[in-house]
Amino acid sequence: MIKRLLGVLIAMMLIAAMVVPATAEVKTMYVRTNTGISLNVRSSPNVTKNNIIGSLKYGEAVGVDHYLGNGWAEIVYGAKRGYVATRYLVATKPTSKPSAKTATKTETKTDATILANMNAEFKSARKVNAYTVYVNPTRVTTWINFRWAPSTSARVISTYKAGDRFTVISELNHWLQVQDPATGFVGYIWKDMTLTAGN
Repeated sequence: MIKRLLGVLIAMMLIAAMVVPATAEVKTMYVRTNTGISLNVRSSPNVTKNNIIGSLKYGEAVGVDHYLGNGWAEIVYGAKRGYVATRYLVATKPTSKPSAKTATKTETKTDATILANMNAEFKSARKVNAYTVYVNPTRVTTWINFRWAPSTSARVISTYKAGDRFTVISELNHWLQVQDPATGFVGYIWKDMTLTAGN
C-alpha cells in the first residue's frame, strides 16, 4: 500500500514538473516621440552613453513585458530584453508623424529662449551647506528627471523614483544642483519635486 501511494505521489510530481507555468501577457504598445524620431532601446533602465542596443521607429509596435514603475518598461526586443522610456509609449498606433521641418523650425525659434533661461538659472546659483533632499514627485508612481543642466530641454542623465536621496550642492531659482550619493554623479533636479530631509 505504501509503495502504491509513493508511486502515485512520484507520478503526480513528474506530471507537475512537465506543466509549463503561465507567462505574463505581453502588451502591445506603439512608439510616439515628440519630434517623430526613433526611440532608443537600452540594455538597462537608465540613460547612459554606452547602453543603447537598438532603436524603434516612430509608430512601431513593441511588446511590453512589464512596467518597472520608475519611468521605464521592459520590452521584448528580438531575442533580447530591452528597456524604453514609458512616456514615449501609447496604446493606440499614431496616425501621423510630426513633420521634421516643423519640429526643426520650432526648436530654432525657441533655442534663444531656452539658452537665456538656462543662463539665468546658472547665474542664480548659490552655494549652500550640503543637505539631503528626497525625491517627491506629484504622484508616488511617477519619477523625476536628473539632468546635466538646469533646463527641461537639457539631456536626461537618469530618472529617480519617490524616496530616492540626493545631496544638495547649490540652490538655483527653480533647480537644485545635486549629487547622487550612490553613483557620485552631479546634475540638476527640479526644486519643487523634492522634500528636505527632516520635513
